[in-house]
Amino acid sequence: MSEGEKLIFALIAIIGVSVVAWFRSTFGLDWPTSLQVAGAHGLFIGVIWIAISTGFEIVPGLIPVAIVGYLACWRPALAYWANSKMGSLGDYVLGSAYMPWYGNDWIQLGIASAIIVFGYFFIHIIKRY
Repeated sequence: MSEGEKLIFALIAIIGVSVVAWFRSTFGLDWPTSLQVAGAHGLFIGVIWIAISTGFEIVPGLIPVAIVGYLACWRPALAYWANSKMGSLGDYVLGSAYMPWYGNDWIQLGIASAIIVFGYFFIHIIKRY
């Protein structure tokens, strides 16, 4: 490995650690959760960049899917915030620990489904008129 390659690798590592540290300090996350959120954002941006650079035709029907994909990037952070809030509240409802709505996987799935269904419905209405 040449000196230039080592320098580029070190620069990429410094940028990566800086992004993870930014997520950690800005959103109050721990290091593993920040790494997951930053990695998901990097993967999402990479997929979008590859799609655009290869000439993939972006059609309106993909917009709801892209929104759901972006929201999925925040899933580890939502789970972290819900677990930290649950630990401090200690409330019990029907024998199970209280979980904020944003930490429930079924509610997240419902929100994602609603975004796709209403997004396609809205796109259909716009194309029709």
